[in-house]
Amino acid sequence: MFIGLDIHKAFIHVVKIKNAGAPVKESFQFPTTVEEITKFAGTLKPKDQVVLESTLHSVPIAKILGQSGAKIVISNPIKTKMIANSRIKSDKVDAEVLARLLASDFIPTVWLPTPEITEIRKLTVFSDIVTSQRTIVKNKIHSVLHRNLISYGHLPNLFNSVGRKFLDEVQLPEDEVFQLKIELQILDYLDKQINIIKERIARKVITDEDCKRIMTIPGIDFYSALSIKAVIGDITRFGNQWKLVSYMGLNPRMYQSGNSCYIGKITKSGSRHARWVLVQAANQIAKTPGPLRAFFLRVKRRSHRNTAIVAVASKLTRIIWFMLTRKTDFRFAHPLRTKEKMAKLRIVATGVRLGFSKKKGAPKGAGRQEYLLARVHDHDNAIQGQKEYEEFVESRVGTKQVKVNALLINPVVQEIPTEPKVKSLVSSK
Repeated sequence: MFIGLDIHKAFIHVVKIKNAGAPVKESFQFPTTVEEITKFAGTLKPKDQVVLESTLHSVPIAKILGQSGAKIVISNPIKTKMIANSRIKSDKVDAEVLARLLASDFIPTVWLPTPEITEIRKLTVFSDIVTSQRTIVKNKIHSVLHRNLISYGHLPNLFNSVGRKFLDEVQLPEDEVFQLKIELQILDYLDKQINIIKERIARKVITDEDCKRIMTIPGIDFYSALSIKAVIGDITRFGNQWKLVSYMGLNPRMYQSGNSCYIGKITKSGSRHARWVLVQAANQIAKTPGPLRAFFLRVKRRSHRNTAIVAVASKLTRIIWFMLTRKTDFRFAHPLRTKEKMAKLRIVATGVRLGFSKKKGAPKGAGRQEYLLARVHDHDNAIQGQKEYEEFVESRVGTKQVKVNALLINPVVQEIPTEPKVKSLVSSK
């Protein structure tokens, strides 16, 4: 039996058919409650196939229905356009169309995440929402100062200790002081909650090898790594790196007909937050010496900066696919910076410090010179890697683009030169 479900907040409409060409055998509704869904799941047989559209509560409904042993699939509403374009649209019609598409094996399905992936997805989305609320409060504080013609351009940060002292002493009308005081109290509360959320995120990352592997890429911290992992989920569901790029919405639009082919801007499909994280990481990488900066500069010479940043984000996505598939760290990772990121992750997750000072985790006393020397070596190795990538590209002028990109995304290609020599963290020049 093929069963289509049209889900609403108050009720679910059910349509049952035997095959794609058979008439509707049964059509009815029941309330969207746990008790009624469980009762409906008890009527399903292991041979039944059930399809429902992707909505806010599709996953918990699918989990309840899956306990019956029947095959449960979630339809991709973006690709299931037949329902949206139908001239006659009702709950019964929608459920019937889903059932007939399922019977014809024409349903574009959505991957059902595991409970672990579902949990970190909700955590990262919630963190993004709370951070956005804090940004709104900060903008309101800026508005209070602007509409009272208060100049604070001399302050690099209005919300650090110096800026907060300025806000406490600024002269404003009584009604504005009242609003500013309330906004600052809300800001303090949100800061505390964000720190609690970060601690929970860090505890998730510290036990996840994929996240720590992604953190070896410059410009990506533990929060960004978990956001990327939450969107990707199981890397094996992507057959190649280009499928992951398309899933992230970083592939260009294309329209081809006959001899005409038009390539436009990126599709922007998939997770907007994950795409924003990758673009932010690309902005940091564009400022950091290394092969990816060389790639950024090469694209920027023939295009615009924003286009080059998006190209780096797309390249990062492909690199992440190879790293997670082959379980390898980023080839041109900065040893000291990576160690510092892991130390920060440990401190946020566990609160344990290992004798470092509060500022940037830099060691004190006799270890200070070795630390500064290690930073210099990190920088020198990054510049060496950038030069080797540039020489590699120049030596491959006129060859296929796949070979040009191989230095960054394919660690096993035979034509690639050896890795730059990584100097010891404590050795002298």
